[in-house]
Amino acid sequence: MKNIRVALVALLTLCTAACGGGGDSVPAAVVAPGLLAGPEANAAIAALATTSTGPASAGEIELGHILTRIEIILDPAATIAQFNAAAATVGATSILSSETGSPGVTLEVPRQGSVGALNALVGRLDGKAGILFAMPARLFAVSVLPERSLGVPVGKTDLGHLLISRFPQAWNARGAPGADCLLHLVSSYVWDNFGQQSLRADFLSQVDGFSAAPEVAQLSDTDPVGGHGYDVALVLAAKFDATRPTGSLPFAECVLIHQVEAANRGMDEATNALKSALVAEGDDRFILNVSFGFPEPLCGALADTPCNTLTITATSAESVKRHIRQRVAAAVHWALQMRGLGLEPRMLITLAAGNVDADPDGFFENRYLGFRDAAYASPVSLATHLSELQAVLTNAVLWKSDVDANAPDATFTTAEAEAVVADVARYLGSSPDMPASNLVIVDSASCASAGSTSCGEEASSAARSDFNYQGGELRAVGEHVQFDGTQVTGTSFSAPQVAGLAAYLWTLSPPLKAEPVSTTIDFLKSTSRTAGTGTARLIDAYAATLQLDSIPTAEDRRIRSALMDANGDGNFDHLDLLFFRSAYQLSDPNRPDVPAARDFGRFDLNGDGLTGGISIASFDLDANGPAVISTVNKTIEGYPVTFNEAALSDLQILCFYAYSDLYARAPVNHAEALVERTSLLGESNCVGTRLSATLPAQVLTPTSLAVKVEVPAGGGQFAPAPNVLVQLTPTCASANPASGRTDANGALTTTISPVAGCTSLSVNVVARAEANTAQLARQTVTAQVGGARDFSGTITRTISGRNNIGSIFEGPESDITTVSVHVQIGADGTVTLIDASGSRIQNHSNPTVCHQPPNETQSTVVIGAVVTVSLSGGFISGGLTGLDFQPFRTGGSDVEQTKGTSISNRFELFNDCFTIELTSSFVEPHPEESGVAFSSSAIVGADGRLSGFDFSQPEFTETFGTTTKTTSFSGELR
Repeated sequence: MKNIRVALVALLTLCTAACGGGGDSVPAAVVAPGLLAGPEANAAIAALATTSTGPASAGEIELGHILTRIEIILDPAATIAQFNAAAATVGATSILSSETGSPGVTLEVPRQGSVGALNALVGRLDGKAGILFAMPARLFAVSVLPERSLGVPVGKTDLGHLLISRFPQAWNARGAPGADCLLHLVSSYVWDNFGQQSLRADFLSQVDGFSAAPEVAQLSDTDPVGGHGYDVALVLAAKFDATRPTGSLPFAECVLIHQVEAANRGMDEATNALKSALVAEGDDRFILNVSFGFPEPLCGALADTPCNTLTITATSAESVKRHIRQRVAAAVHWALQMRGLGLEPRMLITLAAGNVDADPDGFFENRYLGFRDAAYASPVSLATHLSELQAVLTNAVLWKSDVDANAPDATFTTAEAEAVVADVARYLGSSPDMPASNLVIVDSASCASAGSTSCGEEASSAARSDFNYQGGELRAVGEHVQFDGTQVTGTSFSAPQVAGLAAYLWTLSPPLKAEPVSTTIDFLKSTSRTAGTGTARLIDAYAATLQLDSIPTAEDRRIRSALMDANGDGNFDHLDLLFFRSAYQLSDPNRPDVPAARDFGRFDLNGDGLTGGISIASFDLDANGPAVISTVNKTIEGYPVTFNEAALSDLQILCFYAYSDLYARAPVNHAEALVERTSLLGESNCVGTRLSATLPAQVLTPTSLAVKVEVPAGGGQFAPAPNVLVQLTPTCASANPASGRTDANGALTTTISPVAGCTSLSVNVVARAEANTAQLARQTVTAQVGGARDFSGTITRTISGRNNIGSIFEGPESDITTVSVHVQIGADGTVTLIDASGSRIQNHSNPTVCHQPPNETQSTVVIGAVVTVSLSGGFISGGLTGLDFQPFRTGGSDVEQTKGTSISNRFELFNDCFTIELTSSFVEPHPEESGVAFSSSAIVGADGRLSGFDFSQPEFTETFGTTTKTTSFSGELR
């Protein structure tokens, strides 16, 4: 074990001699006694308290190192004396992060003057008793992203077009065995418009393996096609840095790019130039990227002017058909040239689908389906459809515009099509098609919402780009591709991403490269994902890279081995677990469940862009293909743990492989690696013990807390975990008992009593196998503490209906009783009425039309009554689940009658319309119960705290003889 410690410290201190020491190193004489309190012979791990601290300040960080922190892993047998002695050696001033029962500790030390000085300080712990490993605290999360300078990562926006296709995650496997570029260099041809290399002055610094064409076109930087080919090549394989975009194959040394100039050459001449370049190709497999297609037809009587709504009227159908025949001829020429070389089985072609431009550049694409179909838009793709020409040329859907009546109908007659077919047969015989199995047409995905200039980070944000030709088979992000602060767009920048991914897969997997190129295309399609409309699917670089392990090789699952080999020494062991443990913050019990942001870092195993946390994604553990996502069982620390491949976190994936045969394959440290695995991961992180603890949302009096602990039982099932130690640490409360063992059902019940004066309480519940061992599961439950709280508001009962009593008072009626209530809820649940007052208003109206005497305009009888309503009492229902008030009491007395003064006092003249007003004063000594009762339900906020009572109830209707009444209740106390 000492040799391993020496090797690790040596690795961490390589810079010391070269960089110099110095800084703020602490002399060995400085001692920090009592850093860890307790009898010196006691176990240090048991004496550690659970402590965590915040991130370091920017001034403490240099080149990704925190100059004030050292991380150590204690020997399980380390004593307090050994710990304090080691801490004194480096002048440690405090413990920044630790957990009872865990060997991982972060020490605070005086700020060192440099990374070299920090490494030298770490070296002082080499061989110290009680210390297994020591290392400077470093930032790991974003290390896989290209860096502008050492330790400063490129912003995600500069890689935006690569994120949703999960290229950064795929790059994490770049250390896979067999990825030696000298042995597996991939040859790639970019057939494009280049111009002088001076158009892209920094190109050669970004693409090491570049074979320049013998002749390039003389293009200026104002020419719209000038430099296009260089940009395409950079998207395919630019260096892993911040200059230009990072290529989809980010290791430029792994690909040899051949420049094939097409600018300022006719279609056939450009094909000839490509043929000349390919003649000498000696690689068994190579890639050809094509980012252009046929030019637009011209318009006018002579077919010599750009097309617009005026010139199209002078354009003949024969002129358009002539252009189509020229396209067929170019495809035939392509087929003749390529067929003679016999390159089809060796050449994987990635073809840009094409872009539909706005008028005037996209005049024909915007009017004819045949001109915006990628199958017919390039000689490369059209050459695979030559045997279908009879049907294609006579298809009016393709060549007759349904959006512009002035556009000529370019549909071929049967005879015209037969003539074209006959011409093709003269050159290519009865089987004219080039094989389509080595060709993939690539269109563009949009990665941003409307109006945004930056890409999203999830595949769900991908959509089909509006400018795509139809007929794409694969899709990559062709929008918002960053070039030195500017953005480019088009399927020209989608196709080279697929080419770069294919080259990367071939670099990692010689067996895949040895297969027919159609296997690689099928491989890319089978690992792709749905993205927007259309048939094209979004490439998934990570899924494709992972699936390489499904190809039988001499070394099984080498891609996954490379993902797990964090330190790049060729062996997945406890040294790698140290890095994963730090990246996932496993020693911090307060680590966030979900990281604050995606970093697409080195330790993102499930491919969701997040490092650590509980976020889940699909991952094929047993490497049997992406179509086979199921459950896999693994025995971990004696427990049968079931892994659902459809939903795995980074930590679950790490645990699966840490307990698989991929772990510690090197025999030299196998036994030690197994022991350290249990210490670093073990049951506490990998078994997945479940703990559930429940408390009511509000606690008024001593209340039971039920705890249940379960462990995996295989097959996705869980079984009770008996005899597990449960420890409770309450805040603003007491627990009785504060600890105990679970029974045969994995259960423990304790009583939580709130402390007077607290408005809330929390209980931290931890399950352990034994005291002072690592926690198996943890949960914190909270509750609001009931105290004397006031609630007030207005409650209303409304009755409406029709009372047909056969008198002057027949007609609609209403009765509204309103009560203002102020109550207080005590800590013990007692309800005290502070105040209550109310009113009752009754209204009756007679809408019957009657005789109108000359001196009377009234036609309604109105009775009004005003009463005082008092609350005689109240009670609590269901433990603060609601409040009920009943009954309300009213009084009664005689009624005064006042008739309208405009008519006689003969009350029996009911056939005339008049006004009568009844006023009443309902007072004692003649009490009368109104029968009004108000019932409520509790209003509980998102934090579980009682915030009021809701008295609202749905309307209900009652019928009594000829009377129908509808009653409703409304109001709240807050």
